[in-house]
Amino acid sequence: MHWLLRGVLDIFYPPRCQICRRFTPAPLCPHCLGQITLIQPPVCHHCGVPLDPLAKGPDKCLECLHSLSSPITWARSAGLYEGPLRQAILAFKFLGRRALTVPLADLLVGLLKNGLHGVHAAFDLACPVPLHPQRQKERGFNQSELIARYFCQQTGIRLETGLLQRTRPTIPQVMLPPGQRARNVRGAFSLSPQASAKGARILLIDDLYTTGSTLKECARVLRKGAAAEVYVITLARPRPSWMPPRPPAA
Repeated sequence: MHWLLRGVLDIFYPPRCQICRRFTPAPLCPHCLGQITLIQPPVCHHCGVPLDPLAKGPDKCLECLHSLSSPITWARSAGLYEGPLRQAILAFKFLGRRALTVPLADLLVGLLKNGLHGVHAAFDLACPVPLHPQRQKERGFNQSELIARYFCQQTGIRLETGLLQRTRPTIPQVMLPPGQRARNVRGAFSLSPQASAKGARILLIDDLYTTGSTLKECARVLRKGAAAEVYVITLARPRPSWMPPRPPAA
C-alpha cells in the first residue's frame, strides 16, 4: 500500500491492537506483549514443559521419563497458552487476523536467538504442520505456514512447505479428550510425492503443543522417511499443573 494512502487511512481508521483494541501502530500493543508469559528454564530436556525450579530430580518431566520412545528429538515452546497469547493465537487462526503473523513469529525468533533453553540448534530445514486441503480452503490459510515463512525469513533456515501433506481430514484435536488424540491423527500425514527427508535435521513448526499427538505423528512420518532428527518449536503450550494459576490481569 502506498505510504500516502496508508497515512490517510491511519487518520480516519487509526490502527489498534488486535487483542485489547488500544490505539497502537503494531498488531500487538506493548501492554499485551508484556502480559505474555514466556517459558523460562528449567524445562523438560525432551518436551520443553516448564519444570518446578524448587523440585529436586532429573531434567525430564514424569511423562517423558515414563515414555519408552518418541520420534521427536526435543520440543520447545515460546510461552504459556493463556492471556493475550491465547487470544492472539485464536484471533489469528479463527478470525483471520493475519497481521498477527509477525508478532507471533517473533516469539519463535526470540526463542531461537535465546538458545532454545539450552539445546543445540542446527537445522537443515524447517517445515510447518500442514492442514488438510479442505480445512485450509475453509480457513483461507495455514497459520503454521505463515508463522514458519516469516520465522525462516528472519533466521535464514530453509523452508520446505511441501515436505508433509495431510492425507485425510480429522476431528479438531481440541474437541477430543487427550486419550483419543493420538488415534485421531494416526495415518493422517504422509511425505509428499518426490519429497525427501533422508538424512535431514528437520525443524517442525506449529502453533500449539498440548498432548503432542499431532507433532509426534508428523515426526513419525518424517523419521520413517529417514530424517536424521526431528525437532519441534511451537508458539505455546498449556500451563503445567504444578504452576500456580495466572494472576488476574491488572
